[in-house]
Amino acid sequence: MGMRALQFLDMSRRDFVRYFGASAGTWLALHVAVMHERGWATPPLEFTPSISSAGGPENPDWRTVLVPANEPGEPLIVSGTVYAADGKTPVESARLYVYHTDARGYYSQEGNDNRRPRLRGWIKTKADGRYQFCTIKPAPYPGRRIPAHIHATISAPGYVEHWLPEYWFEGDRYIGPQEIAANVGKGRFSQIVKPERGADGILRAVRDIRLD
Repeated sequence: MGMRALQFLDMSRRDFVRYFGASAGTWLALHVAVMHERGWATPPLEFTPSISSAGGPENPDWRTVLVPANEPGEPLIVSGTVYAADGKTPVESARLYVYHTDARGYYSQEGNDNRRPRLRGWIKTKADGRYQFCTIKPAPYPGRRIPAHIHATISAPGYVEHWLPEYWFEGDRYIGPQEIAANVGKGRFSQIVKPERGADGILRAVRDIRLD
């Protein structure tokens, strides 16, 4: 782990479309069409959370660093707390898997296949439910009208692993009025996070997670 990573550690959509009576192929095609129309970044249906998050340490820390010390881009620290359905009780042993594109908008040096991301990491909350990952602010896909985003899956005792709505960034020109309206009033549970630059020049954003 490089010096920059060590410094990081020291610093303190869902629309669910159902098409009854359609074949599986038709259902998938319609779902993908809606995704493209709305600009969602959710991975294809066959790309399940368990496939996405496979691998990684068996018992990761509550915080991680996704980037090497020399990674180009704006440093970003994302943190928050995982809560039970009441939005008040911290959840211990919630396991998050997060990944995103680099500062050019690509998942890897070979291309933009989000099944093989280069910038990724695993987190497991302790009794206080807190999590944190240190990375760079991702760029949107080149040539597409999809907001810059961070993908995440989550599982916890008593909860099946599932996709979280992507982390989006306030002010992104590709976030539409519907998506903004859907997040109004959610406060720290909003998927649209607001990165704020500290005196050290590093962007920080907070997103709490409520398990339903």
